[in-house]
Amino acid sequence: IDPKGDGKTSIRGGYGLFYDMGRGGETGPQGGTPPVFTAINAFNVVGYPNIVPGAVAPGTMSAYLLNPKMPQTQQFNVTIQHEFGGGNLVSFAYVGSLGRHLPRKTNLNRISDGVTTMNVPALAGATNCDASGNCNVQPILINKQKSINFFYPYRAYNAITLNELSASSHYNSFQVNLRHAMGHGLTFQVAYTYAHGMDNDSADGTPPFDSSNISRWFASSDFNRTQDFVANYVYDLPFFRNSGSHLLKTGLGGWQMTGITTFATGVPINFQCLASGKASGIGEGMNCNTTGALQISKGTIQDGTTSGGVFTPRYGPVPQWFDPSVLQMPLQSQYSANNQSGMFGYMGRNALTGPGRNNWDLALIKNFEAPWFKGEHSNLQFRVETFNTFNHPQWQGVSAGCNAATAYGAPCTGNSNLGNGEVSSAWAPRYLQFGLKFLF
Repeated sequence: IDPKGDGKTSIRGGYGLFYDMGRGGETGPQGGTPPVFTAINAFNVVGYPNIVPGAVAPGTMSAYLLNPKMPQTQQFNVTIQHEFGGGNLVSFAYVGSLGRHLPRKTNLNRISDGVTTMNVPALAGATNCDASGNCNVQPILINKQKSINFFYPYRAYNAITLNELSASSHYNSFQVNLRHAMGHGLTFQVAYTYAHGMDNDSADGTPPFDSSNISRWFASSDFNRTQDFVANYVYDLPFFRNSGSHLLKTGLGGWQMTGITTFATGVPINFQCLASGKASGIGEGMNCNTTGALQISKGTIQDGTTSGGVFTPRYGPVPQWFDPSVLQMPLQSQYSANNQSGMFGYMGRNALTGPGRNNWDLALIKNFEAPWFKGEHSNLQFRVETFNTFNHPQWQGVSAGCNAATAYGAPCTGNSNLGNGEVSSAWAPRYLQFGLKFLF
């Protein structure tokens, strides 16, 4: 739509519905079902030295749905674009998408929430099992008294991975773009995006635990960046460009500066807490608790241990990203798979935003007219390129979670949680490279 009819303003919109005809990468109705499987693990074997090798049931397998719904993506956008004087083109856009029936994996052989008693004759008389092998499953799994393999619904197998199409996602964004065509030796383009992507599976994977409650994993996507600003530019430096001296004009004039500048918020950080030697009531992992607002708290702390009131530094001042004192190892009661509030920890997925980027990549370029192939206007191009030009520290990883030695309900701090909340890695430092290119 051109509302004014002058060719300066346009309004555009679009909607598309797309299907993955490959059904999310499925290759057949089933896979991984060999008649025998030799690399096995055995538990509680009687007369171990006298085991006779032989064929055994397969340890793992994969399964696919026979008639699943096809993965679906809906994409939609509305854009207003206007051309201002000087060749400046500005656009404002809303861009969104919805994903349905997306690939994810789950274990069909998982133990169900709320499990109570199971009969396992091989464990007759063991701790939390009676003489007939009736076992109280959850205490056994929480304390890792016996292998989880004894309690799988299909005991001839380990994991049975179902490749299903049940994940979903949505993405909404506001986007601004400014493009300046060549003028006074400068060309540039600036783009800014404010967005939020959410899903319950970002990478066709298996949830860390509790895969029967997929709704608890619906949160910011693993790759979500709320704000993203990118500028690219080319500038013909004016120095000595019009000098009357041939030496100055050809040697010092005619340089060009180019660059890409990026400012972006970080991707989410996920937290997990599991006490040493423990598991949940279904033999899986746990999330953490929080005792206060978990938020970005930039600062610098003295990293080290305290013993007898004496502090011993380990690394010296270290950048900190969040306050670990608000994290808590789950209470003992939360390890039970009882479908109560707080089961397996109160925190959700991707609870905090990690460090962002502040990066400048710049280059200087000079073209020298070569004496060869004059009819083809040959040139030698000399380039000086720098990445992370200002060598600005850009934090990347953050130590997040709770050390396994932390007691039930205790804060994730102290000597057993050294480094928690601290920056643990950074993006690459400055790189400098030179290049020479012959153009003809």
